[in-house]
Amino acid sequence: MELWPVAALAAVSFAVSLVGVITGGHSMVTVPLMMFLGMPPAEAVATNRFANFFLAAAGSTNYARHGKINLRFLWPLLLATLAGASAGALLLLLTPGADIRRLIGLFMISIVVFGILQPKAGLEDCQSFQFSTAKRVSGLTVSALMGAYWGFFGGGGMTLYIFFLTAVFRFSFLQSVGASNVAMACASFVSIIIYACYGRIDLTVGAAMAVAMAAGAWVGSACSIKIGNVWVRRVFNAVIILFAIKLILEIG
Repeated sequence: MELWPVAALAAVSFAVSLVGVITGGHSMVTVPLMMFLGMPPAEAVATNRFANFFLAAAGSTNYARHGKINLRFLWPLLLATLAGASAGALLLLLTPGADIRRLIGLFMISIVVFGILQPKAGLEDCQSFQFSTAKRVSGLTVSALMGAYWGFFGGGGMTLYIFFLTAVFRFSFLQSVGASNVAMACASFVSIIIYACYGRIDLTVGAAMAVAMAAGAWVGSACSIKIGNVWVRRVFNAVIILFAIKLILEIG
């Protein structure tokens, strides 16, 4: 790929990562752009996943520094995420692509409805990490499915995972965002190994995008910590409404 498309991808990667580290959904912008610029779909997904690891790692580091990540609670969910990512998105591969996009769009709309019905959800940090067995099992199950989806494509996966942690475990938005970044980093790491074995990663493009995404994620995560849960929730809702409309119109 020539220099100007790489520079364009880096610039877009930085811009979407400013918000993507908080809301997810950035792959819905970067992967189509990479394919538009001539990269084959498999290489686009693999290279984007390589860059996503650095976005998630930068975001995770910042949230951990500010006490928004509880690894003692998260480690079983992370193991489930790793298992899902390494196994691949077998369920999704058996499902028609249009149905998957429609389902994600409907899920995103349901997130906004949940926010309207539960106006205080996600605004206070979770202090107790003692949960019922049913909630822990649901956490492991959803984490494995999210890992599989992240391993295959991942667009919108972080958004859904943030919603799940907020709705089921009553995490604050910042806690959910921090945990989602850690989980996505784990899934991306496993995916990178698999894609690299098959030579699917364009390291030139991936390196440029990785630097840009890491920088954008660092700035975005720092800003989210400063503005707090209320504004993070507002940004989150605005972004998912846009993505939900985009998904539904595309399959319309």
